[in-house]
Amino acid sequence: MGDSMFEDIDFKSKSRMYDPQKIIPGRKLEEQELDEDIFQVNYDIGDIHYTIDVGWYPSHRLNGSFMIVIVKNCDWDNYLYEKRTRDYNQLHKYMEECVTIVKQLLEPTGYFD
Repeated sequence: MGDSMFEDIDFKSKSRMYDPQKIIPGRKLEEQELDEDIFQVNYDIGDIHYTIDVGWYPSHRLNGSFMIVIVKNCDWDNYLYEKRTRDYNQLHKYMEECVTIVKQLLEPTGYFD
């Protein structure tokens, strides 16, 4: 991994992506900007919207953890997927899982054609 935690993942998103590169792989957690807005990628086709979102909860608290979720149609109360970890490598694996899930959900729509 280089400067961006997920730079080696092919998201194949045609929509917006939010990546302020707040989390630098290799740095200690104490040296990171640990807040709720770490990374987000969106997949939009017609009236179907999927969001993969990464944040740190509770925000700015070292005793927190990364949370990664998949949200459908902005329903932030009912995640399709939710995992937590304090480990960078595990978070990367969870992101790969999320991208695979969203790709499978969108495959029938022709999104990736």
